[in-house]
Amino acid sequence: MVRDPLERFVSEYYFLRNGDSLISARSAQLSHGYKPNQLPEGWNDTLDECVRKKSELCYPNSGIMKLFCGFSPSCSVASRWTFNHAVFNLDRYTVVGLTDDFASTLEALEKLLPDLVAKDTAAIFRKRYNLSKYQTINRNDPEEDTKTILRTQMAHEHEFYNLVRQKFRKLKTELGIS
Repeated sequence: MVRDPLERFVSEYYFLRNGDSLISARSAQLSHGYKPNQLPEGWNDTLDECVRKKSELCYPNSGIMKLFCGFSPSCSVASRWTFNHAVFNLDRYTVVGLTDDFASTLEALEKLLPDLVAKDTAAIFRKRYNLSKYQTINRNDPEEDTKTILRTQMAHEHEFYNLVRQKFRKLKTELGIS
């Protein structure tokens, strides 16, 4: 399952600073290799301030495309080669869904992998789990200028994400999922 790269980055940026209702900021920082008493200068800047300052803290460095590419050292750098290899690997998956269309992703899994996914998983999940409790605390929506800069920096990631979205929409149509 993949998430919009910009949304993922903004969420991660603020999660490391503020945590969520289940994980404290301190725990988030430690799990990402930061020592809470030795945070880099500019740590408490908003994402907009960080981007304006061109700080290393706000440069998107990781993404889903690299995971689909694989573990070759060449996959660690966002490039056309990484994109092409990720697309090649994407075609090997039965289903790659979207976090922003979670219920449809579960429905597709139910239909295509019935031996692995129990019937009515999507309905059960909606009843039992409240995903809003995992939302990042004090997450600010970036200004449009900031979004434009970040989208430019993540151009390959967005291209890959849009391809995944397009393929998933086509799959939903084929499976009769609305």
